[in-house]
Amino acid sequence: MTYWRPQIMRHSEGEGRIEYAFHDVYFHNSTVTSYTLHARSDRKATVAELESWVRSKLIESKHGIACGDLGYTHTAEDLALWLKHVADPPIDFVPERQ
Repeated sequence: MTYWRPQIMRHSEGEGRIEYAFHDVYFHNSTVTSYTLHARSDRKATVAELESWVRSKLIESKHGIACGDLGYTHTAEDLALWLKHVADPPIDFVPERQ
């Protein structure tokens, strides 16, 4: 079975800095096959900060908000879907997989 879902990914940045952001992740039989190169959400230092940021944007996103690496527009429906997956364990972002 092939499907996608929003998934938090862990970005290892320079000097040991870690950031978390939502990406679209594609699966086949529960195995990651691919994911978006650019974060769909803003990046935050912790999963808790990312969740807090998403919750703080829910009302504003009713009319669409620009966020993420490329300023994607997302709606409250998108953010609600992100929140359904906020407790899923983060996946390490590995640019070479793209």
